[in-house]
Amino acid sequence: DQYTKKLKTMEQEMKRLKSAQREHDRLVRTNKDNEKTLKQMQNELTQMKRNKVKLMRQLKEDTAKNKKLELKKQQEIIKLQREKQKQVTTIKKLQMEQKTKDMVLKSKQEEIKMMKKQKN
Repeated sequence: DQYTKKLKTMEQEMKRLKSAQREHDRLVRTNKDNEKTLKQMQNELTQMKRNKVKLMRQLKEDTAKNKKLELKKQQEIIKLQREKQKQVTTIKKLQMEQKTKDMVLKSKQEEIKMMKKQKN
């Protein structure tokens, strides 16, 4: 009877230990899975940081390039405006010269007309 009681106690202890072993194994697997997931996430984070640095560098380069292009365009606009102003000035000057020539011509024609009248 004592032997049966001890055997039953040992079987219960064995059951408890096996259950504890299974739980331990499950926790070890879970821990390994968690570590694997953590490692993957750390790798992803590292890659994301690299991408961020790369994108920030690209953004800085693009911004500088755009600023340079904008400055070049502004300078071109100023140059074209100056050229236009010169052309306008030249056109006005030529128009004034033409007007003066027309007036001189008209005056000469009037003179000739007057001289012809006097001759007759």
